[in-house]
Amino acid sequence: MPITESSILPDFPTLVCEAIQGFASDLGNALSHMHDTLARLQRELPDPFGLQMDIHTLFGPYLARSILEVTGTALIARSDPFRILTLRQVQSNANYAPGARNASSIQWLGDILAEGSAKAPLWATDRRADQMTRSLLGDYQAAVLWNPAFTRFLDAVGNRDNSGTWTRELQRLSPETFAPWARHQASDTYSRASKGVHHEFVVTMASYYDSATLMDLIESAVKVSSVLAVVFNFAEQAFLPLAPDLALDIFERLQP
Repeated sequence: MPITESSILPDFPTLVCEAIQGFASDLGNALSHMHDTLARLQRELPDPFGLQMDIHTLFGPYLARSILEVTGTALIARSDPFRILTLRQVQSNANYAPGARNASSIQWLGDILAEGSAKAPLWATDRRADQMTRSLLGDYQAAVLWNPAFTRFLDAVGNRDNSGTWTRELQRLSPETFAPWARHQASDTYSRASKGVHHEFVVTMASYYDSATLMDLIESAVKVSSVLAVVFNFAEQAFLPLAPDLALDIFERLQP
């Protein structure tokens, strides 16, 4: 069903990171900013994911990649606040230069995806804490966050009826295969979107991003972001998790 601003439109940002009302804090302000950013991005998406009738070839890849990036940053903030709070201090510094590359900025490769696989065994007694990657979709977060969270997610959806297509696809996965699946989906969608963002084509973009391909890219970005967000809300270390039934209700309404 089409998304309208008065009903379903706010749900996706809330699933990722609920806007914090009632008190001021650096972390709360950062999460509220990311919630509002996702809401603005979603309004620009084509129906049934947003309010637009269609999407321009030049704009669609940017929207898809931005949704992935903001979602990833928000989930890092809710699982590893130190990373976001220190970045916020750097960006608030009088010497911060927006036009210069900042070494502490969130990086897709490094903060979201790990730079390579962790050496087995994960829990070697001679491995220091700084040798254990804290990447959102890395092997260590898979072990301590995603695997147990996905187990709780599967238990919760198993007691519900009329699941959507995304939910049924997830039910075919196991806790051990969820993180690799999510990693592949996020990496593939990000790469496809980046080709349009960086304008690496020397042929007409419409020959690659036709309407069907562009819509598939948008759906992939919303899907992987929504999947990560709903499962994350079942993690015991998640900051301000949604109630399980509310998270699942939002997730079901987002599925086309």
